[in-house]
Amino acid sequence: MTTSPIRTASNIIYPDSDGQPSLQIKFTINEDSLEIYRPDGRKFLTTIELNQRANLESDRADREHERSECLLAQLKALGIQPD
Repeated sequence: MTTSPIRTASNIIYPDSDGQPSLQIKFTINEDSLEIYRPDGRKFLTTIELNQRANLESDRADREHERSECLLAQLKALGIQPD
């Protein structure tokens, strides 16, 4: 059975066969984008936002690795051999 979407202002909610929102997610159409919100109200990230976060995390991990290598070299210079 195919059901049609429920339109409310700028939101579209697709009901399941019982007429209740099946995923409890909200779609908001803006002038230039479609935003999708989780049941708890948080926005799903776009692929661009996910890529930006992944790049930031990769950069952070690289900096942390460099820092640990530097600390390891300092310990070795002091004659300490960490396990």
